[in-house]
Amino acid sequence: MIPKFVIPPVRIYAVLAVILIASGLIGLWTLKSRVAPAVPLPTPTPIVATPAPLRPLSNIATQSAFLQFASAVASLSAAISSGNIQDQTLAPPILTLPLGF
Repeated sequence: MIPKFVIPPVRIYAVLAVILIASGLIGLWTLKSRVAPAVPLPTPTPIVATPAPLRPLSNIATQSAFLQFASAVASLSAAISSGNIQDQTLAPPILTLPLGF
């Protein structure tokens, strides 16, 4: 009869622990050696504000009909802004429905 070669479980666990620790160290070493690509920071460009050019008034703006129209718009705008928008007759009705709850 040939004797069986038996490996004790302690040695199997020790070899597995060494392999696991070595693979962990190699993994950490490769992660540490990996360098992230440098992201260039954008440089802001200075914005120079240019003033609006002054334009001369057109012929229409000096005519009396246009001036009357502008004053009519101004008076209508004043009448609208001074009006009361809290009119009670415009409120929606209160509905009481027998829903049976």
